[in-house]
Amino acid sequence: MEKVKKISIVSILLLGTANLYSQLPVTDEISFHNMSANGNYKLMNNITVTQPYIQPFTGIFDGGGHTITVDITSNAQEVGLFSIVLNGTIKNLTITGSITSTGSNSNVGGFAGRLEGLNVAIQNCTNYVNVSIYDNLYASKIFCNNNCDTLKIINCLSHDEIINEEIIK
Repeated sequence: MEKVKKISIVSILLLGTANLYSQLPVTDEISFHNMSANGNYKLMNNITVTQPYIQPFTGIFDGGGHTITVDITSNAQEVGLFSIVLNGTIKNLTITGSITSTGSNSNVGGFAGRLEGLNVAIQNCTNYVNVSIYDNLYASKIFCNNNCDTLKIINCLSHDEIINEEIIK
């Protein structure tokens, strides 16, 4: 009986440790939007995303060398693949496509509308997203609003275009 208890405890400890390091798969737009904000995820193939991830993302998103094509039109305050990255990491990802913000006073960026927190990292990423904004909006190629104590952008490229159009009334 004593050995069974020890084996059970060890199994629980190993399972808990595995969950800390396991990457959960993202295979389509639905699984992208169903990610928990603090998880560890890996993109398994190229996908298309039509809406930003709206929760403040605090986890790790590993693109696995794949591409996300964005086709986003939004009037939200923060617009990007991720609306807000809060102490999170995005790595090994290429994004392409277009993001159009129709809201006023929005922050618009390819990877994130806003980066915030003590430690945010974007690593080994490439951006080909074209950003279109209207009126008094703020836009940037990789992210827009940076409110970070430590921001690491490592080995990233950006080839996007920002278009500022006036709304004719």
